Amino acid sequence: MFKKLKLLQPSRGTWITGLILLVVVLTGGILAVRQLAKQKAVEETQTPAWQMQPVRRGTLSVTASGDGALIPADEENLSFASEGIITGINVRVGDTVQSGDLLAEIKSTAAKIQYIQANRELKELTSVTAIAAAKQDMAAAWDELKTAQETLEYLISPNVYYWEKLVASAEQKAAEARAEAEKTPEDEELQLAYEEARYKLDYAQDSLTGAWESWEEYYLPENFTDRSTGKKYLNTPTEAQILEARGAIIQAETVYNEAVSLYKTLTGEEIPEDATGSGLSALENARFTLEAAQKTWDGNRIYAPFDGTVMAVNAIVGDAAENGTTIITIADISEPYLELYLDETYWGSVETGYAVQARFDLLPGRVFTGMVIEKDPKLYTSFSSAYVRAIARLDNTGGNFNLPIGIYAEVEVSGGQVENALLVPVEALHQDDYGNSFVYLFKDGQPTKTVIQTGIQNNLYAEITSGLQQGDMVILDNIDLPQSND
Repeated sequence: MFKKLKLLQPSRGTWITGLILLVVVLTGGILAVRQLAKQKAVEETQTPAWQMQPVRRGTLSVTASGDGALIPADEENLSFASEGIITGINVRVGDTVQSGDLLAEIKSTAAKIQYIQANRELKELTSVTAIAAAKQDMAAAWDELKTAQETLEYLISPNVYYWEKLVASAEQKAAEARAEAEKTPEDEELQLAYEEARYKLDYAQDSLTGAWESWEEYYLPENFTDRSTGKKYLNTPTEAQILEARGAIIQAETVYNEAVSLYKTLTGEEIPEDATGSGLSALENARFTLEAAQKTWDGNRIYAPFDGTVMAVNAIVGDAAENGTTIITIADISEPYLELYLDETYWGSVETGYAVQARFDLLPGRVFTGMVIEKDPKLYTSFSSAYVRAIARLDNTGGNFNLPIGIYAEVEVSGGQVENALLVPVEALHQDDYGNSFVYLFKDGQPTKTVIQTGIQNNLYAEITSGLQQGDMVILDNIDLPQSND
């Protein structure tokens, strides 16, 4: 009735085909997984590993805040240059003094006597009588010089005497012209001047030779023929006589020049640095002696070095003063100054010329303005902390500004403000060995070195004045970056 169906059995070929299809599917899956992993690795390598930030526009203010202390414009600790018992103190704390005022003194009889003697000696050497005597000495020295010149002129003849002087003058001018010509050999005018000077010297020397010939042939017979014995014979001047006459002129010139130098000194005229003479030496020694005595005498006194206020008096009359020990402190408080201390991170935010605002607790509600006038070239360290130290001068503070020196103030230094400026973080800035500023841009998948110009900057941002555009991506990390794209 019913036929029993026979279960179909797969053939051997069917099993093989199925197995092949399974291998193909598995292989394709593995290759796909590998391709996805490779693509992911490529994408990861294309993604930059550096922190970046775009160049943006904004407002930048440069300010620094810190503390300041009121200081005087000038302050000096005064002491005696000698030792002794204090005999007078003429000021008290708070007194105002003028430059040159006598503030204190010690007893020193010996120093006073030395000063009086030195002063008297100099006055004697510079008195009206001394000036008149110097003038007389100068006139007498001139007479001696003229006599010596006339003696030599008589012995060698006026003609020889004239040409000797002319030869000496021509030799000096020729030497000067030669020095100038050798200094600038390409200068034709200097070369011509030297040739002219040589010509004049040759002419003077030839004329002097002729004058000596005339002296022997004509001058001697006319002026040195001895007729005292009734017989004529030639009494020619000896070489020793002529040399002695020449030496007398040199000596007379020296005495005369020394007399002139002394007279000029006594009358306040300027004299050459190489001037000599016993009178001049005595005068200079007297001045040096007086200066030394004055210094010793002044060392027993304390004078105000400038207009100011007495800040401290550290002794009383009767105390023994030691050399160098501070007796009086004087300060100039006519202009208020602030000594500023700011954190080292503000190093680039404080420069001379920057504006300053100051607030004192004793004058609440008032803001004083000023300007930085000095900045230390290095950091000031205290208790392992570092600070920027600067000095600021406050503007006109008004008549009711009566604050003690040393009082503290809160200060703020402003280096300016720019609006709508291109800004980059300071972490992106670099500087090469030549002082040029640059940044690294992320461009075409790699860092590119770009030279820039900067303006003002604070602790966070810097103004870029050239080299970048808004939207450029700058790298912030402080790492070694490729520099092949200069």
